Amino acid sequence: MAQIFLSYDRRDETRAESVAALLERSGHSVWWDRHIKGGRQFASEIEQALEAADVVIVLWSAHSIKSDWVKDEAAAGRDRGRMVPVTLDGTPPPLGFRQYQTVDLSAPSGSGNRLEEAIAAVIDGSASSPSGTARPMVHTTRRRILAGGTIGLAAVAAGGGIWRFLVIGKEPPAEVKALLAQAWQAWTQGTRDSNAQAIGLYRRAIQISPTYADAWGLLSCAYGDRGHGLSGAERAATWQRAREAGQRALSLDPHNAYGRIGVAYARPLRGNWALMEQEFRKAEEAQPGKFLVNYSLGLLLGDVGRFAEAARLFGGLKGTAPTAFQYLWHSQALWASGKPDEADRLIEEAASIYGSHPAIWRQRFDMALHSGRATTAIALAEDTQGRPDSIDEDFLQVATAAARASLTGGASAVGSVKAQLNQYVRKSVSAATVGIQLAVLLRQLDAAFDYAGALFTSAGFSIPDFAPRDGAAPAVTLDERRSRLLFLPSTAGMRTDARFDRLTEAVGLNRYWRESGSLPDYRIQ
Repeated sequence: MAQIFLSYDRRDETRAESVAALLERSGHSVWWDRHIKGGRQFASEIEQALEAADVVIVLWSAHSIKSDWVKDEAAAGRDRGRMVPVTLDGTPPPLGFRQYQTVDLSAPSGSGNRLEEAIAAVIDGSASSPSGTARPMVHTTRRRILAGGTIGLAAVAAGGGIWRFLVIGKEPPAEVKALLAQAWQAWTQGTRDSNAQAIGLYRRAIQISPTYADAWGLLSCAYGDRGHGLSGAERAATWQRAREAGQRALSLDPHNAYGRIGVAYARPLRGNWALMEQEFRKAEEAQPGKFLVNYSLGLLLGDVGRFAEAARLFGGLKGTAPTAFQYLWHSQALWASGKPDEADRLIEEAASIYGSHPAIWRQRFDMALHSGRATTAIALAEDTQGRPDSIDEDFLQVATAAARASLTGGASAVGSVKAQLNQYVRKSVSAATVGIQLAVLLRQLDAAFDYAGALFTSAGFSIPDFAPRDGAAPAVTLDERRSRLLFLPSTAGMRTDARFDRLTEAVGLNRYWRESGSLPDYRIQ
């Protein structure tokens, strides 16, 4: 009989209990999180149970397909060739898991036998998979891009010339090196699903070479990155995994750069800029030349208004095949550090390669709109053939209206856009970020500061992290709100207003500048 790990969403607990009872009556040993004893480390025990399982049964449902935790556990089972997908209510698995035959427990009869057959197939190695093996498939979806809400540590460069920056020192076995390359390629897609695939691949590499410090360190970084898109208990558990993996890397190699930045990054952004900067710089000193270290430092510096140094770091990292996100952050740093011509050349180069990438299109649009080229921005928005399909329609409507109003300057047009912005900014962090910049464009500084106060401190009203879906309670994670937008050319009008200093004090930036002894670019220029 099999040792079975049961993965499910809390809202399906009654159904999960029934499935567990059915399996135990058949003689299987079933582990699910009810078995965790008080005082034990939650994430650590789950990971140990996953590694010990002969079979990982994933109970997909309308609830669990939205759970990052369930997807993470499913990826671990899939990447070991141990996953048995089950649907409780007929809901198909999410992207990344649909290539496996699913047992339908909502069917009227025979489902118990089909489940036993699937378990037996996994145990004897005859389970079907896309190509006879359980190798993961990387999907680029229109899901929320990680880098939009977090640093997105690996949304950088996976092309030629970059892999050499990752593995320096002792060469891992060929199989492990291949797994790390696959994981890096998945992670750099920049989506939540591809991050989960990368985590599964790093775990597999560790199973093969459990004493390879870089694999543990990269796993730590991937978990840390993932946590920045979560909230509450799920975020805490994910960051605990990041710290454990990072500490393991450092126990194997005290100089391991990935382990150091992974541990440092597994915490909220706000209030931890100085600590992260210190640890990132120590990591660079310990193991010079690690691409991910300097890339992460460049992103961090943008958050505290130090884009000039960030631009130098990104410029030193440009490889033979930068990814869309590497182009994005480098061009933004150049733009924000007073080098608009260089920024334009770089973003046009990016567009020639990644013309349909939504992040690249948005950067081109923003740079045009907020650099006195509203007609160019309008043309980009109206070019339905060249515009990515995934660009949000609400964004297009309000941004185009603001661009037109900025050209005419008419009070009626500006007032109409402002009324739209008052509603639009309440949707999500992304919408509020857009709204602040558009309000500055229209010289509506009172509105811009009202929106910024709500975004960073919930003053006046609260802004959810993401647009609520399916009636779920919206999360408001203030300690994860990115502050880089405050230092872009598009918000320059705010920085000369006395209210700006009060805003940066409330966010905690003034304290960082005092304690670090550094100044943001706008106070130096």
